[in-house]
Amino acid sequence: MGSDTFDSSASSPATTDHLLPLSTSPRKKPLKKKLLSSLLLFMPARIASFNTLTFFCLTCAWVASYKLSLQGGDLLFINNNLGLLGAEILVSVLSLTAIVTMLYMRKLRRTMRRNMVVVLLVLATALYTYDHGERFEQHGFYNVLIFLAIFIPLNVVIATTYVLFMTIPNFIAILMISLIGLACGINLSLRHYISVFDQGMLGRLQDIPGECKWQGNNYPLVDLLPAGTQNFWAGSMTCKPSGGEIEAAFDAQGYLTASCSTGDAITVDILPDTRRWMLKDKSKWQVFNHQVLDATIHRNYTQPMLVDDNIQAVVVRCGAQSKIVTRVSPPPSRIPEF
Repeated sequence: MGSDTFDSSASSPATTDHLLPLSTSPRKKPLKKKLLSSLLLFMPARIASFNTLTFFCLTCAWVASYKLSLQGGDLLFINNNLGLLGAEILVSVLSLTAIVTMLYMRKLRRTMRRNMVVVLLVLATALYTYDHGERFEQHGFYNVLIFLAIFIPLNVVIATTYVLFMTIPNFIAILMISLIGLACGINLSLRHYISVFDQGMLGRLQDIPGECKWQGNNYPLVDLLPAGTQNFWAGSMTCKPSGGEIEAAFDAQGYLTASCSTGDAITVDILPDTRRWMLKDKSKWQVFNHQVLDATIHRNYTQPMLVDDNIQAVVVRCGAQSKIVTRVSPPPSRIPEF
């Protein structure tokens, strides 16, 4: 019977050993998981650094290219470097467009996005203040017009495309079909405008045998624009109705005679003789223009008036009509001084 006795103390270790873990020490993470965890931990900082570096590089390209496009000189310099100046403006437009696109397409912190916008506004103000002239030597105002004429439509198209891409399913397929249709329409329109190009403006000039011919390929791309698109620059192509005619002239004695067919009151603006002015007063167009306006004498015309011999030009006004009357006056009595 002794051999049949159950010994609990002897059997307990044998029955419980398989329930215990082989090692009670904590498990070590694999090396790959450690690297992945470290990478995920530092990823936001790396992305922020990349965004900052990209913003810095694009900003430098924008400012540098726009600054180079402000080079000025005489008419010959502008004419010889017109293509280069245009390319520099185009590079500046594309650089700023990339920055603006990054602001709303990339995931940026609110503070970073706000700081970027402030930097762009400060730099744009500084560039405009640096040069906003209207002369060949300083032509910043015209650079701004050309810059905005390219920048605004380009960014409107990019932003609209981005919004449509995010909201409309299968937008890429729709866009490709639209572009193919647009390309076909432009091709047909160009073929039509090329066929009628030799008819001249408004069809008034016809191709005359023996006259000069267009050399090379002709692509009248400007005709693709809607009618009247360039009126803001060149003005309307229709003439205002005539409100009457002004007859005005100087006689041999220096008297100004004027008449108006409408019977309205006649006024005369006597422009000053600027030949005696000091040269420093003519150094800038803005200063010279205001001084001429301030020195202009306004008179009502009731009878022939005697005008000083030194006066070379007057402006005769009648209602909405005006006429400039000029004459050759004696040379100035002294040479202008600084």
